[in-house]
This record gives sequence, structure tokens and C-alpha cells, in this order.
Amino acid sequence: MTQLGCIADDFTGATDLAAALTGAGYRTLVAIGTPPDAAPDADAVVVALKTRTAPVADAVRESVDAVRRLRALGVSRYYLKYCSTFDSTPEGNIGPVADALLAELRTPLGVVVPSSPANGRRVFQAHLFVHDTPLGESPMRHHPLTPMTDSSVVRLLRPQTASEVHHIPLETVREPAALAAALAALHCTAEAAPHGESGTSPHSDSGTSPHSAAGTAPHADADTAPHSAAGTAPFGDTNTSAHAAAGTAQRSAAPALAVIDAIDAGDLDRIAAAVPEGTLLTGGAGLAAALRPPEAPVPAAPVALPQGRRLVIAGSASAATREQVALAAGEMPSVQVDRAALAADLLGEAARLVGFAITSWESSDQPVLVYATAHLDDLEPPPAAAAHPESTTPASADAPAHPDRTGTASADTPAHPDRTAPAPAPADTPAHPDRTGTAARIEECLARVAAAAVGAGARRLVVAGGETSGAVTSALGVQRLDIGPAIAPGVVWAGAETADGTPIALALKSGNFGGPHMFIDAWKAIS
Repeated sequence: MTQLGCIADDFTGATDLAAALTGAGYRTLVAIGTPPDAAPDADAVVVALKTRTAPVADAVRESVDAVRRLRALGVSRYYLKYCSTFDSTPEGNIGPVADALLAELRTPLGVVVPSSPANGRRVFQAHLFVHDTPLGESPMRHHPLTPMTDSSVVRLLRPQTASEVHHIPLETVREPAALAAALAALHCTAEAAPHGESGTSPHSDSGTSPHSAAGTAPHADADTAPHSAAGTAPFGDTNTSAHAAAGTAQRSAAPALAVIDAIDAGDLDRIAAAVPEGTLLTGGAGLAAALRPPEAPVPAAPVALPQGRRLVIAGSASAATREQVALAAGEMPSVQVDRAALAADLLGEAARLVGFAITSWESSDQPVLVYATAHLDDLEPPPAAAAHPESTTPASADAPAHPDRTGTASADTPAHPDRTAPAPAPADTPAHPDRTGTAARIEECLARVAAAAVGAGARRLVVAGGETSGAVTSALGVQRLDIGPAIAPGVVWAGAETADGTPIALALKSGNFGGPHMFIDAWKAIS
């Protein structure tokens, strides 16, 4: 029986979560877009959505629909997975979706645990760190759609949620009895919260923040740590306590979201053990790895991964992926997307890239690397494209187009023209509004390359970038991923079938995940 139902806001996050659950003893499958009608062979089902930067109303609708379908499977516990760097804006989508799920499930409490120590994400005094760097000082501050210029998870969350936001500090986490008491108090005092009609939320119709001014929290500040500057953790001082959090909940009687500190696996173990039954779990994959395994767990059946030609598709522009590309290009045949050719003839450029791969496979059994970005400047549109921004390349009938996307400065991140634009970048952050069309074309081009390559015998594919992974998976018509061997923290091989039943092996990699030799070493896990 399926015990745990999960919703991930992008495809690489879904496989990251599924890998963590598999490691914790759950037989886990990933369903693309829609849960299956039945999943007798799974303890956990992860629904992979593409809602991270979708319009708020769309993200809420798709997430609530997924929960309703998961409930039909008999699921008793729910997990909302988002990026461990808390990718969002003052409008959402983390807060609005969490609010909607609290309302749909009629539960008074959700925990907010982005920490994923295996990948260097830790929360201390409510501040999120990427390795040793506060989030607001990390490369994420340059993100074109979700620039993370603040490190405080409490401050990031409050403008985008109608729930009361509380913080439980590390000293409470390290005392199991105190942690259990704090969570129980929040759960009990928030039970009287008005949830409205089942399945509704303050975000479901308007698609906007429940607050009149983005970034302005309507809540008291008593339960937050003092901050000397945005993005800087106030080591050694905090006004937060479990009693303060519970007291605020008693005053407000509103649904509660509790941001909980965690800096290592032991902290996550204590949180997982203390969370009251019925609580909505939200966070990165770290908390999932700490969940108690199912009663009488049944070992997962081995996943059969087919042999065949090997292909790496790198659409991400992240620093980690660019380093992986640089090293792999010296070890295997590689070809980069030509920006000018892409702007002039998307279909022709996709055909050129596929032709390179086929020619390479005919002379060698090595993997082939097709990549979009070696340097950030590669995402600048060529002069011809900049002069004719209205020109587009029509999609062919055999691959999906994305007419509602404008693209982003990262090839693996979508944009949506009806979404409120992010706040202006700080002075040290270059803005590149003209990169957006280039990124959207790259995503579509790489999806076409993947589909044609599978038609030419590619059976093992590594795909780098969340939105690139989504585009490739959709172009191939994949509906389900069965989790196989691990490659790196948060990255696994998965068995899948294309729309016509062709078996393939997919490794979907978040742009920032994996070591420098990821594209070279990924094959060792299935050799």
C-alpha cells in the first residue's frame, strides 16, 4: 500500500527526493505529471511537476490536483518537495502551494526543512547556507527569475504565505523532548485555524501574494532572529524559542508553517521523529532521507536498465554544470549549441547536433556530449536575434513547443509572461532580459535532440538542468521513472519507457549537483 505521497516542483527534484526515499527503505516510483491509478508495488509515489516558476494559480491547481489523486491511492502522509535553495519570489510558489495543501488536507501545521546536508544545504538561526556561504551571498543571488538575495527562510517565506510562520532554533532541535513539545504546541494551537472550503486557498484565484506589499510581513517579529544585514546569520543571538513560537500560534490561531534549523543528518533524524502525525512535510530531500522506513519493508525489485548508445545533454548554465562540461569535453566527443544557428533555424540546428552524435557513435562507443553553455555569455542572443526579437521558429508536430514561455538566463529554468517580474537585481547582479528567448530555444532544441537521438539508438541519457530534464522527459513521452543505482547525492539512474515503449535509462541532474567528473563517471554506476 502506498503510504507516502509527494509532490515535487521540478523533475530533477523529483528524482532527488525519490533517491532519498529509496535510501530510507521506501519502494519509490516517480510519476510524471499525474499519479497512477494504482501503485501496489510502491510505498511512496513522487509526482513530478513543472511548477517552480509557473504562475501561482497554475502551481496551486496542479499541486492540489496531484494531492487529490494521491489520496485516491490511500496515501496517509504528504510531502511537498522544493529546491534546497528555496527558489521562490515574494509571490511564490512555495508559500502559496503550502497554504493550498494545508487547506486541502485540513491539517494545521507544515514543517519547512530545506536542509540537505549531503549537498551542503544547512539552516541555522533560520538562515539558509549553501556550503559555507549564506544563500543571499551565493551564486543564487544572480538567478534571473528567483534571485535569492536574502538568506532568512522566515523572511523569504512570510510575504508569500497566509499562514503564520514560526522558527524552531537548533538548540530546541537538539533537545528531542523540547522539539516534540514545540511542534505539538504549534499543531494543537493551530487546529482552530480557519481553512475555508476544502481545496481552496487565498492564492487559488488571484495568483498573487496575500499581502498588499511584496516583502512586507503582516506578522509579529517576536519569533524571528535579529538580523544585522540581509543574508547574514546572527551567530550567537536569537529571540526565537519554542515557547515564543507556541505563544504566537495561540494569539493567531492560524495555520502554521514552522521553519526548523538543521545542520546535519542527526538534526534531520530528530525532526522526522518529532513531527506530529498529519503534519505536512515540506523541504528538500534531506528530511525524506530521515523518515522512518515503512513497517515490514519489502525490498525493491532491481531496475533493468537497457544497453545502448550513451548521450549527455547539458542545458544548465550553473557553475557546477559548466565545470562538468569543461572536463567531459576533453574526454568524449562534444558539440555546443550554436546560438546564431539556433536563432536562424532551430530545427536545422537540432538536426546538426543529432548528426554529430550519430557520426560520433558510428566511429566510437564513447558517450557524446551535447551542451548549451560553456560560459554565461553563451546565453546572450546573437545580434540578429536581438534585432528581431519577435521572430520564432515554429515547432514540428513531433515535439512539443512552449508558446507560454519566454525563457530565462538559465537554460534549465522557465519563465512565464503572466508572472510578476522579480525584484530588480542588486548593483552587482547583471540583468539580461534579452537572454530569455535564447534559453527557451535552447530548451526546445535539446528536447528535440534527445528524441531524435533515442530514435537513432541512444538508450542511456544523462540530462543536466531541471527545465532541460523536464523538456527532454516530456519530449520522450515518459510517464514513470523507476529508481535505480545512485550516481551522486541527489542523482540516480532511473528506468523508463518512451511513448512508443522503447526502454531507456535516464539520469536527471539538477544543475548544481554532482562532482566535477559527473558526466565521465556516471556510467560506472551501471557498467
